[in-house]
Order: sequence, then structure tokens, then C-alpha cells
Amino acid sequence: MTMNNLCTKSVLKLFFVVTLIFSFYTEGVSQCACTDCRCSDSLELVKLYNATDGANWMNKWNLSQPLTTWYEVTLTNERVTKLFLLANKLKGVLPDFRLPKLSSLILNSNQLTGALPNLNMPNLQYLDLGNNQLSGSIPNFNLANLQYLDLQNNQLNGCIPKEIKTNCPLITAVRGFVNRNPNLTTQSWSNYWNNGEGACTVIPTNEVAKQDNWLIYPNPTHDFLAIKGLNKEAKVLIYNNLGVLLIDAHVKDGAVKVSSLCHGVYHIRIMSEEQEKSFIFLKE
Repeated sequence: MTMNNLCTKSVLKLFFVVTLIFSFYTEGVSQCACTDCRCSDSLELVKLYNATDGANWMNKWNLSQPLTTWYEVTLTNERVTKLFLLANKLKGVLPDFRLPKLSSLILNSNQLTGALPNLNMPNLQYLDLGNNQLSGSIPNFNLANLQYLDLQNNQLNGCIPKEIKTNCPLITAVRGFVNRNPNLTTQSWSNYWNNGEGACTVIPTNEVAKQDNWLIYPNPTHDFLAIKGLNKEAKVLIYNNLGVLLIDAHVKDGAVKVSSLCHGVYHIRIMSEEQEKSFIFLKE
């Protein structure tokens, strides 16, 4: 074997060893980075847990167990991307917690009070805080990817900030629910969206009261939803939690068939010539 061949083989062996070491190193760095991010996310969730009386939740988190075991916490590539704590007895003031990769935050039907934090979650697409006791004004959310916003049935006041139309351009009128906030100057997201930036339309007290005349039952339901107090034909729209329209019907007899829906949580929007109202229901 010539000297040149020996040198070539030595160089190739050295290159192979260096490449192998480098691959192990970069893989280790990547894993460490993911672990650090996961740890950071878990600390933010602990902040939420402590602020909302986590020890008395319906479905508690065991903080001594891995994050993957925590109730309704979804991880994607080691980051928290979904948090679904519907009707889980969260009680207290929502903290200003940060989850950079979170896309869905569903805290509907709990006992959250106090002011809304101006959430710093750049990837958030679905924010559902309806059916709580939140008070104060709606923050000037700067959520460029937000598509769905539900703040209905709280105690919010003031106007919908005009900046939301610029800062959250992906929100559409049919996906924005702020109804049944008696102290909110603009209760109709559609009116706000269509009437120009910063439009505030005062709804007379008797009109607000009329919105409480409709009720839906049974809830949860299997096959149908009855609408109590419906005297005239009404348009009924049913959306899933992603804001996708699934049922578009006109109801005359005060009931809408929902047997075709899968198990889950849905939004129903009822519209007549006199009023408009939205509810949340569970399909079993």
C-alpha cells in the first residue's frame, strides 16, 4: 500500500469520527434545548394552576408527575400547544402567563374573575374565555394569528378596542363572541366589525334584557336542542371550537337536530328579526 493511500484512509477515518462526534453533540444540544423549553412551559402552567385554585379543580394536575400526564395539556415537539380546561372549576384571577407556542386556550365555563391579561402568545389562534365572571375592559390584544375569540357571558365593560381589527386581522365577525356582557358598550361583534374602527353602539337596557328570553335544553344533549322562548322562525348556526360552521338551518318548531355531530363542545348562534344570542352546548 502506498503512502498516499494510507494518508487518504487516515483522512477519511478522521472525517468520519469528527462527523459522528458532531452529530452526537448537536443531537444532545437539541434535546437539552427542548427540555429547557418544556421546563419553562411547565413553570408557566404552574403559575396558572396556583392562581386559579388548582388544588380544587375538578381534574387536577399532579405537579410531581411529568408534564405529559397533566390533564388536557397537549405537547408538540416538547412545547405546550393546546390547553383545554373547559368547566374544570378554575377559580380566581387569570395570571399573565406566557406560552410562546400555544395555539388553543380554552377556559370556558369556569369561575375566573378580575381583569383579562394582555396575553403574550404570538401563536395563539383560538381563545375561549366565555362563561366566566371576568371584569374590566377588553385588552388591546396583539395576537396576529388569532382567529377565534369568545368572551361572551362575562362582566366586561367599555368598548371593543379599535386596534383589535389591526392587531388581530384574522378574526372574523362570525367567530367573535362578546354577547351577554351587560356592561359592554358594544355587545354585537358583527356591528362593531362592520360599523368602522372604534364603533360603539349603546344597546338599550330593554334590548339587553330581551336576550335572556331564550334558553336551550337539554344540555348536554344527544339528538336535539330545544329553544325555549322562540316565537318566530329563526336562523340557527352551529360551530365547532375551531369556528367551523357545521349546521346552518332555519328553525320553526323551536328545536334543531344535532344527532349528526360528534361528541364535543359546540357553539350555537340563534338569530331572529328581534334579537340574536349565542350559547355553548355539549354533544354526548
